[in-house]
Order: sequence, then C-alpha cells, then structure tokens
Amino acid sequence: THFLSQVLTTDEQVEQTHKPITIDVGYEVEGEKRWFELRKLPFINDRGEYIGLLGFGRDITSRKEAAQALETAYKDKGKFIATLSHELRTPLNGIVGLTRMLLDTELNKQQRSWCNTVFSSAETLGNIFNDIIDLDKIDREQLDIVTNPINVSDFINDVVNFAGLIAEQKELEFNIERNGMLDIYAQLDPTRLRQVVWNLINNAVKFTQKGKVTLECSRDNREEGPWLIIKISDTGQGIPQEQLSRIFDMYYKAPDLKGTNAIGSGIGLAVTKALVNAMKGFITVTSTEGEGSCFTVEVPLSLCIAPT
Repeated sequence: THFLSQVLTTDEQVEQTHKPITIDVGYEVEGEKRWFELRKLPFINDRGEYIGLLGFGRDITSRKEAAQALETAYKDKGKFIATLSHELRTPLNGIVGLTRMLLDTELNKQQRSWCNTVFSSAETLGNIFNDIIDLDKIDREQLDIVTNPINVSDFINDVVNFAGLIAEQKELEFNIERNGMLDIYAQLDPTRLRQVVWNLINNAVKFTQKGKVTLECSRDNREEGPWLIIKISDTGQGIPQEQLSRIFDMYYKAPDLKGTNAIGSGIGLAVTKALVNAMKGFITVTSTEGEGSCFTVEVPLSLCIAPT
C-alpha cells in the first residue's frame, strides 16, 4: 500500500508539473525484496495538453545491494580506524608522559639520549595515528578544524622543544627564527597546526644527513589581515625538479638517493596539505637537489583576546 501511494503521488506530480520524474521503489516479489527504478514522463499532445503519462521501469536490485554493501563497509572501516587509533593512543600517552617525567630526573648523558629517542619516537607515532585518522576523514570529506584562542608565541615554543629533540637524534643543528609580533592570541586549531609543523620537521630531519634544520616563523600583515608564515628548511638531499609537482600526492613516495627503496608512508604530505587547506591556508615547496628543501605554510590569523 505504501508503494501504491508513492506511485499515485508521483503520477499526480508529473500531471501537475509536466516534468519527468525518476524514483527508486522497493517491494516484495515472491517473498524477496526487489528494487526498481521508475521513470515517468508527461505525455503531451500537439495542442500542449497533458493527456497521460509514459512510464518505464527496470530492476536495479543488484546495483542497490552493491551500494548498500559499500556503505556498510565504509562505515565499518571508519569505526575500525577510530577504535584502533583510540586504543593505541592510550598506551602511547603512558610512554610519552613517563618519558617526560624520566627526562626531569638525574640521568647520565647516554640515558638522557636514549630517553629523548623514546620520547620523540612516541611523539612521531602519535602523529602517524593523527594522519591515519585524518586520512579517513579526508576520504569522507569530514575534516573539521576546531579553533581555540591560542598564544602564537607559546605554540611556537611548544613545537621548538619537539624539533630540538628530534634534530638532536641525528646530531643536526636546529635553528629557530622569529619575525614580527607573535606574542598574540589567535583563533587556531593547535592540534592540527602542530601536526602540520611536526610532519614537516620530521621530514626535514629524515631527509637530512648532516647540517641543519631551520624553523622560521613570521607574521605578515596583509591587506586582508595578519597571516602566520612558517618556513621549514633543511640542508638535506633535496627533491628533484620533476618530483616537486607530485610531492603532495596521496601515497607518493620520494625515491631514496641511491634510487632504491622509497622512503616514508606517502601519506604525511598529502594529509599536511589537506589540513593546511582546511585552515584556509597554503603550502608550497622549493628545493635544490643536493642542497636542501624549504616548505612554506601560510595560514590566516584571526586575532582575538586572551581567554580568561
């Protein structure tokens, strides 16, 4: 009866609007549910009068079932990713927290070095989880940016501590340069922005065998308002020109210098770009092979007052 009322309603709709209509209807045929696509067209005579309705139907059960199976699999995948990353993060927080506490105790030089390695490895692992969750959200176009009033200068200091630790692992020099008034509060998503900067610093360290990594933070006052410019440069192997345009592609991996195995998971930079875009910003890269690379992130700053 529900099926019949749907058919009659759409019949009337075609009669009143003189416009064709397509509907999907499901009803039982010999005890099993079948789906049909019905197409209805107004039938009009030479004088432009509506004289009836032309209808076509076709069985789309297999198409419908395939779409439903796909949707279920999609939901299950999302649930699995969310659960897994949540479960893994709990022990990881323990590792990060206790290593931090260990670093505050009396340690000899070698123990401190080992502790630093544990700490930065755990932090990096946390970033990879973030990337995986975000990858799933990008897939579903559900990447949300949640802003809070953040002190930009404090945020930079936070990042610097981490960067110093991971540069130390490879005995690289780490430099920080600050330009312009940064002791301000702005509406930012600190987790996402930190993820972006850490991803880029991790990459810079990974592809640099000797020399230094530099983090340059500046405030640029433009016509449309202030922007935060973050530059991460290294003295590493650099990126060949022909690869520069593909560097932000999903699953793209840079070949090793020897041309053998590719390095990395190929999701870090793609997620980084998606995050920067979601913040209404831009990310660009310049590089000279054999001399190093420089990634520039630009995000608009929505200034605000300090939270009480």
